[in-house]
Amino acid sequence: MTDRCIFSCFVDPETVDNVLDCLLCLEYVSGFSTQKIEGYSKEHASYSVSEQVAGYRSVCRIDIQLLVSEVDDLTVALAELALQHKIRYWVTPALAVGTI
Repeated sequence: MTDRCIFSCFVDPETVDNVLDCLLCLEYVSGFSTQKIEGYSKEHASYSVSEQVAGYRSVCRIDIQLLVSEVDDLTVALAELALQHKIRYWVTPALAVGTI
């Protein structure tokens, strides 16, 4: 068992550069991965017309491995960006961490 976790957040394309710049400035974030995904939700009111037709919204998923004790600091740093779109996130325990 480890005291590390995976912080996964979902960011709109318009604000992803601001989030990445923030992450690169945080000492406790040693690295992260990103991927473009299609996000589905029942909250269609905030979708553009083309997103409503497609049925999904394009978003960027960012995965960060960090200490559980650093999660609160990370959420505060992201909240301070005062982005137009909210960032959804979840935290998953990392059962093991290593390099092979």
